[in-house]
Amino acid sequence: MTTTASFFSASFASVQRACSRSLLLLALLFAAAVPLAPLASAQTAASVMNDVQRTHASMFEDVDNYMMKTDTYTTYYKKEEGGGPFDFRSAVQVSGQGRPMGADAMQNQADQYAKIGEIGSYAGTETVNGTECHVIRVSEPGQLDESLRTASEVTYFIGVGDNYMRRMSLRGMTPQGDGGMTMDMKDYRTVDGVSLPFRMEIRMDVSEEQRKQMEQMKKQMENMPEAQRESMEKMMGDQMRRLMNDEPIVITVTEVVVNGPIPYGVF
Repeated sequence: MTTTASFFSASFASVQRACSRSLLLLALLFAAAVPLAPLASAQTAASVMNDVQRTHASMFEDVDNYMMKTDTYTTYYKKEEGGGPFDFRSAVQVSGQGRPMGADAMQNQADQYAKIGEIGSYAGTETVNGTECHVIRVSEPGQLDESLRTASEVTYFIGVGDNYMRRMSLRGMTPQGDGGMTMDMKDYRTVDGVSLPFRMEIRMDVSEEQRKQMEQMKKQMENMPEAQRESMEKMMGDQMRRLMNDEPIVITVTEVVVNGPIPYGVF
């Protein structure tokens, strides 16, 4: 099982960490914004992030908690006592597992937004899935979040005129400096004032070595006890198939609840 564990750590775990922690949480907090008037033509990374920060501070002012349920996991967010207007703790519960993962205290998002504006570089605009976006590049992602320290660059694509996060991409995710991941945020909907993308598509650059590991993993799964094999297939069988076929991993949001009850024991 060494190969299985190694590949799971290097590939699928990277996706799930990104989705359930730093990458997805940061993306969703960016995404949860109300529309703004068109921004001025002369832009910097700092000016874009200042607008994002003001929007979020206003929107989350009366939000004590919210829940986002997807087809594979549920994430609970609870506002930190004494924190800023959009500083939340989070806990993730994977479908089919009885207990949620440990609650994580997120970095102060206001400080993180300011940091992106400080160290990021404004790279003009680019159209993403039909939407014109501001492009901000950060060449030292580890300064934003410790979990991004292996990446060589992170790029944010923020909608012009509405400040919705439309795409986030990471490059250089392996010790060899290759590999990458791109997340597209689509199908924005607003629930009780909170706007979130209800469809997220994640694409990973899979190396030839990783493809070989996936083939080995498939063979190992065939020889596992039935219960273990079914558990592994349920957890990542479709993800592995999509990666091998260069298809995106799709996460669909099925429900969002704002200021609702939080199940006992989540936090």
